[in-house]
Order: sequence, then structure tokens, then C-alpha cells
Amino acid sequence: MRKWRSPACKRERVSRKWRSPAHERERVSHKWRSLARKRERVSRKWQSPAHKRERGSRKWQSLAHKIGKAAQLVPSINENDNNISQYTFHIFLNQTILMNYTLFAFLFLVSLHVTGRPASR
Repeated sequence: MRKWRSPACKRERVSRKWRSPAHERERVSHKWRSLARKRERVSRKWQSPAHKRERGSRKWQSLAHKIGKAAQLVPSINENDNNISQYTFHIFLNQTILMNYTLFAFLFLVSLHVTGRPASR
């Protein structure tokens, strides 16, 4: 039996420290890693509070609210006192629709022209 303070015993103790099984050795670094993860999660939590964060149904609610606001600004059909502005608005709508159709027709004709060209030239 070796004496506890002998250099041989000390050497053995040091080497035993490094011969410890991997699952024991890993535990320390794993602990710090998990702590870091926890800290990161906490900081992320306070970066954007939940009541300010728009996620899931909240987002769509706000979007619907915005759409509703926009719909209020558009002249309604039921009111007869602002007939003139309503009329001009409808003219404007029809004009934009017609413009879109003409544009698409033109593009379609151009595409036909381009594809219908003879390959040999």
C-alpha cells in the first residue's frame, strides 16, 4: 500500500483524474452549455415582450383590423349623400380593371408573336 503523500500516489491520482469515464467528464461542460442556453432564452424573452410580439392569430387579427379600417375609408354603396364621390370611385375602379385587361391582352399577343416566329432566320 502506497503512502498517501508519496509522489507515486500523487501521480496516480492525477492520471486517474484524466482516466475518468466520458459521461462523468462531459457533465461539467454540459452544465455550462445548458446554463448558457437558459441565459440566451431569458435574454430573448426580454428582447421582444409577448404583448408587443405579433405571432399566430394575433397577426391575422391585426391584419383584419387594418383591412376593416381601409374598408371604412372606401365610400360605401348604402350612403346616398356622397353619391358623386362614390360614382367617381366606381369609374376609377372600372378604369383600372379595363387597363389591367388591356395590358394582359397586349402581353398575350406579344408572347404569341414571339413564340410563333419561325426558328430558322
